[in-house]
Amino acid sequence: MKQGRITVEATIEGWFPVGEGEFEVTISRGSIQHSLRFYGSGENWRTFGNRLLDFPLSVKDQVQFEMGSNNSALMLVAYCYDEKGHIALRVVMNANEDEPHSCQLAFSIPAEAASINQLGFLLSNWQATNGSEITWEAQTS
Repeated sequence: MKQGRITVEATIEGWFPVGEGEFEVTISRGSIQHSLRFYGSGENWRTFGNRLLDFPLSVKDQVQFEMGSNNSALMLVAYCYDEKGHIALRVVMNANEDEPHSCQLAFSIPAEAASINQLGFLLSNWQATNGSEITWEAQTS
């Protein structure tokens, strides 16, 4: 069963330092969906992906990713939520804009370990070039 979806699209233009650019992230779970755009590094995405490849190492294992600035920020945390090793991806998105456009959203997406590992594979192998994107759909049984 599909539980949630993450799409990351890169805008890497000539005026950014090599490997850096703007990233638009759209995350959804059921009827909840939000997008953020912020500046960052493709290498940060690959590092996060590498850490997810063999997640979880134990039921206390967590892998955290943060990117953005005071205006737009994203935090993702892969974690086990019980002693049986069930896994979820915590999503916290902040759009710190002037009212009435400000938005803060937090939720979790349950996923199988293999599904989180697949997200790791996609991110660790992603060469963020202008207009490139990855899409991941969380799977549970």
